[in-house]
Amino acid sequence: MKRNLLVVTVMGLLLVGCDQKASTEVVQPEQAESTIVAAIQDQAEVIADAHNARNALDWNGTYNGILPCADCSGIETQLMLRQDGSYMLTETYQGKEGGDVERSGQLEWNAAGNTVTLLNDNGSSIQYFVGERRLFRLDREGKRITGDLAENYILQKQ
Repeated sequence: MKRNLLVVTVMGLLLVGCDQKASTEVVQPEQAESTIVAAIQDQAEVIADAHNARNALDWNGTYNGILPCADCSGIETQLMLRQDGSYMLTETYQGKEGGDVERSGQLEWNAAGNTVTLLNDNGSSIQYFVGERRLFRLDREGKRITGDLAENYILQKQ
């Protein structure tokens, strides 16, 4: 008898537990939008505070190197990055007369804070990945140059 009473009690508790309806909360569109906006702002602050080349490295200064050249012995390159977001680039094509090119303009950082794009007045641009006391020249697609000559596409900070 006690055993039957115990079985009936357990069955009753199971039925009561299964009968509960899930509580649903109705969220107004305005509430949802403000919640999403707040979450995005929080995430943006985390990204802005993240350590990257732009905020963790001493990136401004003068970088030098000799980059490969298809029709000369090399391109002697001097690039000055300034804290105000401007740059000055001097390229000397070795073994060519009148091979000096000077450019200046503004630089832009990518969203990750690790790559600068040198913007030119003529609409073209050059990208460099910013490392510790080094700049790595990137190809036209913004990727690191690989292969046997990869080490020749690095400018060293002076």
